[in-house]
Amino acid sequence: DEGGYRCVVTNIAGMVTSDTAMLTIVPPAPDISFEYDSSAVEGEQFTLTCVAHVVEGSPTLTWRSPMGSVVNSGNGTRLDLNLESLMTSDEGTYSCDVLISIQETTVMNSRMVDITTSEPDLPVVLDLEVTSDTTASLMWSLQDGSVPFLKYQLSLVTLEHYDSAVSEQLTTIDGLEQVMQLSGLEIYVPYNACVTPANVAGEGKTDCITFFTKEGTPQTAPQSVNLVIVDPTSATVSWTPATLAEARGFIVSYSVSYVPTRLTDNQQEVMVPGNQSSFLITGLELMMEHSITVMTHTSAGPSDGTTLILLTSTTLFQLYLEGIRDCQSWIFQDSDEKVMDVISTIAMILEDVCACDFTVSLITESGFQCTANDDGTVAFLAKLHGTYRANSSELISLLEQWIASGASINVQNVHLTVDPMCDVQIDSFVDPRCKTKATSTWPVVVGSVAGILITLVGVAVITLILFFTLRRCKIFTVGKDSKPKSNDDNVQMAECVAYGGSKEPEHIYDFVPV
Repeated sequence: DEGGYRCVVTNIAGMVTSDTAMLTIVPPAPDISFEYDSSAVEGEQFTLTCVAHVVEGSPTLTWRSPMGSVVNSGNGTRLDLNLESLMTSDEGTYSCDVLISIQETTVMNSRMVDITTSEPDLPVVLDLEVTSDTTASLMWSLQDGSVPFLKYQLSLVTLEHYDSAVSEQLTTIDGLEQVMQLSGLEIYVPYNACVTPANVAGEGKTDCITFFTKEGTPQTAPQSVNLVIVDPTSATVSWTPATLAEARGFIVSYSVSYVPTRLTDNQQEVMVPGNQSSFLITGLELMMEHSITVMTHTSAGPSDGTTLILLTSTTLFQLYLEGIRDCQSWIFQDSDEKVMDVISTIAMILEDVCACDFTVSLITESGFQCTANDDGTVAFLAKLHGTYRANSSELISLLEQWIASGASINVQNVHLTVDPMCDVQIDSFVDPRCKTKATSTWPVVVGSVAGILITLVGVAVITLILFFTLRRCKIFTVGKDSKPKSNDDNVQMAECVAYGGSKEPEHIYDFVPV
């Protein structure tokens, strides 16, 4: 196509021809790449080869030092830069110049490379574009201040977790490239693409990007969902985050919905960020069953839900503590601290025996009350709330077992024993009483029988005393004139005395007939 070209312009007035323009074809600048077979290690020999990629002609290659001086020069498509004993002073930016003459036309290209005895400290900047359900383009660029790298190592990983690889593909490409086409991908599958730059000093920092070619709805409902009651009207629900493979997409959020089972029109739903795995539910209804459901959401939609049923249970209870002197003064001195000592001990004991997420916040409305029958005893009254794993009745039963084993509580460095004969569960805080529990029905039966026998014997003795007493006295009556009458008017009645008790004999009457 080389030669002279003219432009001819014609109209009705005539024709004009331009001057001749000469077209000269300039050969393309040769591509340059670098090759090396080892990392740059201080004190060792290092060889870096400049390779010119030309279509025709014989190029001239020149290596220049960081100061611009010629280090090595020669004809051909390959030229080595040999550093016999690499030192820190050898660090710097070297350049390889390629000069080629074709048909009296000279073309030159140059490429620089950084030689350092330390690893590169700046990673590349990654970007990715999904081009179809099975393909994607991975692109990267150098950060400001970075020098060209000699090569890039690319890895494509199929993920099961964020940091757990199922399979991996590795590829190494020339440092001039800054794009890689990924193919053979699958929808709903998480991939992790990584690029690691390298120069003669070694590998730099790896940068990765996680992606899907297409996202789907999560395959499974949230796993390991658990409830912990924080206080009587609040509970924390937690779950194990789904893996990327299970989610089949990036988790954008979780939904937590809760509603009393008897009031289904009062459902509430909260969206929780995808990087969280727990949520505090507040405003639960006391003594009511609640349905709590957790779902995982990706951009494609929600998963199936995992539902738990929570019952907020409550029981009033009391402990009779023995070992104080003056109840009234004891209660008013550091009362709050003493109440907390008792609560902490009970919470520790219950959590130790039930492992049911029991905390001090589940003991409420607590306080002391002096007992009417014993100045050395104080009653601790409180409300006990159940957990998700154990209702309040089960916890009261565990508390009774602990008390029966000989319980004591350290209150302000004073050990107070818990009376095992007093009821633990009560119906009301008003006038609590220590009702003695019968440990067996046998003593009650024996005591009842003995009481009946004693009563019968007593009645018999009294009857005999009265019988013999009356035998000693003459029977008399009192007439309408209020004068005693004897049944034998001719005989003076003798003195009549009565015996029947611990007192001395007492004169009843002493009289003579009319």
